[in-house]
Amino acid sequence: MRKFLSLLCVVFMLSGCWLSLNFSQEIQDKWRGQPIENIIKRLGPFHVAQNKKGEKYVYWERSFQKSTPTGYELAYCEARAFYDEHGKITRLDTYSRGANCAFGFKDALK
Repeated sequence: MRKFLSLLCVVFMLSGCWLSLNFSQEIQDKWRGQPIENIIKRLGPFHVAQNKKGEKYVYWERSFQKSTPTGYELAYCEARAFYDEHGKITRLDTYSRGANCAFGFKDALK
């Protein structure tokens, strides 16, 4: 029984690896090709950045304390909207460190 519970805990912890932490294809298709200003109006205050590949994006961040077996830790995530040289959205993405932005922003982006 003890081995079963240990295995169950491991499976539960790893289950997050199988869940999609990104935006659905439906949401991606809705926003792709739209002016970046449209999503900025929808989500509010933002930051601008560029990744190592030179892709420009705007992002919205969220952070909060989450409970863990050993106490509390800071969970952080970003919702990112990449755009081209014409200001059109090319894709949506997330960056996560212990939190899932896709679910948090999903309703606002539908």
